[in-house]
Amino acid sequence: MINLLYPSWLWRMTIAACIGLFSYPVIMLIRGYTIELTTGYYYAGFSLYAACAHAWMIEWHLFKNRRLRNKLSWLDHTWLRFLIELPLAFLIGATGVFIGLSALMLSFFEAYNLSLTLWSFYLTLGILMSLVYSAFFHVAELLHAWQSAKVRAAEMEQASVRAQMAALQNQVSPHFLFNSLNMAHALIDRDTEEAKSFIDQLAEVYRYVLKNRQEELVSVQEEIEFARHYLALAQMRFQYILIKESVSPDALQRAIPPVTLQILIENALHHNAITHEHPLHLYIESTDNSLILRNTRNPRLHAPDHSHAGTGLNNIRQRYLFFTERAIQINQTDAMFSVTIPLLEFPA
Repeated sequence: MINLLYPSWLWRMTIAACIGLFSYPVIMLIRGYTIELTTGYYYAGFSLYAACAHAWMIEWHLFKNRRLRNKLSWLDHTWLRFLIELPLAFLIGATGVFIGLSALMLSFFEAYNLSLTLWSFYLTLGILMSLVYSAFFHVAELLHAWQSAKVRAAEMEQASVRAQMAALQNQVSPHFLFNSLNMAHALIDRDTEEAKSFIDQLAEVYRYVLKNRQEELVSVQEEIEFARHYLALAQMRFQYILIKESVSPDALQRAIPPVTLQILIENALHHNAITHEHPLHLYIESTDNSLILRNTRNPRLHAPDHSHAGTGLNNIRQRYLFFTERAIQINQTDAMFSVTIPLLEFPA
């Protein structure tokens, strides 16, 4: 792709040569003359010097832009830049035409003994072409500045998103550790050996949390394996927890934010009384584009702290906002509570 702001030397010379090649017939047509095939020798000479004049203008405009671009940007010094650019464009155009025509007259004096009218015509044409080059490079400069601003804005937005995601992830990890240590504390009073086993498994579970705390997405398969480990820890404390999985192979390869299932399972543990008569049944199921976690309801007689109740679900909602417009869906009946979360695709 051509860099319009600073095209390569080969492109610049090619453009100058092409314009020079067509200059003679175009000027002859403008002046109302017929192009004769017998003028090929003069045509070649005129084209050569016209190409040199255009190369002169292109190179000087690029040199000028490089000098002024960082010192006097169009956005910050519009009028000053305009007042400097306009006379420079006239000077570059007039100088290019003067050098080209002078060389032409020296080489083909008899054929190109130009009158004052023709000098004025060629100077006007050269200045107009210089203004065209100046306008072209300034448009290229503005486009480049606009594209650079878009890239910087996108980079800043991505950095902001990563920072917000990291903040949300950091909300999860300490909360998870706090609840796990509460489980360990309860087991220590009941069975020391079981507590040791619990802590060993907790180390494995927390390794997963630390490994993925900087990840924006993980596979459903990884998340379900992590949920199994977490449920194994929960069963040591509550015992009466049953889980059933029905997730398609395609869904296992899709993505969700890390520790999403752990938050939903923890929510079920937090809000329900789990007993031999009323075990907690958990169902993890998939549809074409969603993952569903359902649990039976047996609300505690003493309601838990409601300031904590919505924290986990709100965390999931906020993290999903970074990836999709599809919202998580919550459904509740007397017997069942379910949360449906969208399945995502990994970035290409």
